[in-house]
Amino acid sequence: MGSKLADGGGLYFYKRKVDAGIWVLRYTLYRRRHEMGLGSYPDVSLKEARDEA
Repeated sequence: MGSKLADGGGLYFYKRKVDAGIWVLRYTLYRRRHEMGLGSYPDVSLKEARDEA
């Protein structure tokens, strides 16, 4: 998928291309790890992704 960059608090950025990627929130519920997509960059900014997380 490309490189994965952590922002903290379970927020990750999966870089797909030079100028594109997706924001993902990683969380644990009932001892199981889950990932929830928050949107594509640049459609969703870092601030928006942090607010959603």
